[in-house]
Amino acid sequence: MLLDASNLALFIGRFHPLVVHLPIGFLVLAALLEIFSWHTNRFKQAVRLTLFLGFVSAVIAVIFGKLLANDGGYNENLLESHEHFGIMAMVLSFVTWLIHTEMTPIRSKLAFRASLWIMLGLVSLAGHLGGGLTHGENYLTQYAPFFKKATKTPTIPQSADSVNIYAHLIEPILAKNCVTCHNDGKTNGGLNMVSFEKLQKGGDNGAVITTNDAHDSELFHRITMDNQSEKFMPPDGRRPLNYNDIQLIAWWINTDATDTAMVSEVETTDEIKAILLKNYELDTRIKPLVETLTAPAISPEALEAIKAKGFAINQLADGNNLVEITATDAVTADMLETLLLAKDQITWLNLSDTDLTDDGVKIISQLPMLTRLRIEKNPISEVALTYLEELAYLESLNIYATPITDKALESIKNMAALKRVYLWQTKTTKEGIDILKQSRPKLEIDTGFSFPELEN
Repeated sequence: MLLDASNLALFIGRFHPLVVHLPIGFLVLAALLEIFSWHTNRFKQAVRLTLFLGFVSAVIAVIFGKLLANDGGYNENLLESHEHFGIMAMVLSFVTWLIHTEMTPIRSKLAFRASLWIMLGLVSLAGHLGGGLTHGENYLTQYAPFFKKATKTPTIPQSADSVNIYAHLIEPILAKNCVTCHNDGKTNGGLNMVSFEKLQKGGDNGAVITTNDAHDSELFHRITMDNQSEKFMPPDGRRPLNYNDIQLIAWWINTDATDTAMVSEVETTDEIKAILLKNYELDTRIKPLVETLTAPAISPEALEAIKAKGFAINQLADGNNLVEITATDAVTADMLETLLLAKDQITWLNLSDTDLTDDGVKIISQLPMLTRLRIEKNPISEVALTYLEELAYLESLNIYATPITDKALESIKNMAALKRVYLWQTKTTKEGIDILKQSRPKLEIDTGFSFPELEN
């Protein structure tokens, strides 16, 4: 059976990472022995021997490195610099050994030591560049205390609205498992994964992501195939991606695979919700605004004044200063003005069947934290609802059994935060409500029960 010369060369070249540590060890040892010999000649022969062994092993490392470089997939500029500095270190190790043997006209200790330290600098620089080829350009300095630390694991925001799927979830997975072989210095298969833009370009065989189809994406295929396959990623016996990471990547691909989408903007399955909650402590449940709002504590004076006017007041939850106010009798303008003493705390307000007028609604529209408002069974008109349009947090509005007409629906359409509105027993029409549904399709509109067979 004939040997494939190229495969044999690559087989030998892949010993470069192993062999290259020999000259580094010998040359560093020579430097240490030289330091120890400053006050004695006991280590002179040892320095000379380690320098020679360093040179010989450096020659072997350079040859193996040349063979490995033929495998391709490396950043050419970085590879060229690594080769140059490696060869310079090899040559200078030989020069340093010659000076030490006193077989050259240069026999000065100063020249020898200068050559030794320069050689070590070249070895360090070549080593740094070599690490960059394999692990990325900042491999050596990434965790150095005098460099700004780079990290691929950003803090996950607590709100799903602020979690970028790619930046916060997918990119850290790729950085941990894939970038070692697919970076600016080393692009196995022509694929660079250090950024979203470079990932989108794909590799030698084209795109690795098929938008909205994880099972047709080469990226997903490579991380889920039989781990005994030569094409399985990560290669070389490295730990495969865990189940949760694979599911997150599939979910990302199946939801357009962009770098801009937020968790709250895409469909999230129960399995993904469980992964996000367990691994990232990210609760994707859509929370009522009342759970996200904060307020200072209501003053004792305001509390007593409101109770004195006949209102019932209840704190919504322990540790939450927001309150619910309920009126059980008819209200007056003077009573409603008292509520403004707690305008930063009142978030639920029940003024059902209290003879509330348009002017009264104008007063309570000054309660900026309102999220739930019940003003049903009151003699209010369309004008009252225009006052409520500026309430930024109002989610629920109950106006059933009021004389409002379709004119009020325009104000309802303008209530940006509104999620639910109760309209039964009003003078609104089916046509008007249908128009409202078209303009606000996500708004829940409760019109009560209707029995068409009884209307004829």
